[in-house]
Amino acid sequence: MFKNISLIFKALNQGESLFHVETWKNVQLVTNAITAILMVVVVFVPQLNLTPETIQDLASGIALIGGVINGYLTVATTKKIGLGNAPIEPTELHNLDTATDSVPAKDSLDGGSKLLSGK
Repeated sequence: MFKNISLIFKALNQGESLFHVETWKNVQLVTNAITAILMVVVVFVPQLNLTPETIQDLASGIALIGGVINGYLTVATTKKIGLGNAPIEPTELHNLDTATDSVPAKDSLDGGSKLLSGK
């Protein structure tokens, strides 16, 4: 049992992912759809006779659970994003001149980079 729990967290590391990604992406879509349907039912079905506070609590709970599942599956079904010590690709931000608020930008004509003033 503890091995399965550790595998759940291991899938959150960058470079790791769950097996059968397509199936898990379908689970993610179904979870989002169920979350949306439950929110609509709770808010717009007057026969439930819910107080505004109860509606708020149910909507918050549904959004929380749906958000956690959605966030987990987003990270756990790809190897490109995740937690951990992944190597960071160099960017042009090292050329940033904070004194003049300049930012680096690619020049689409010659493929080089130039510093463009943010002012």
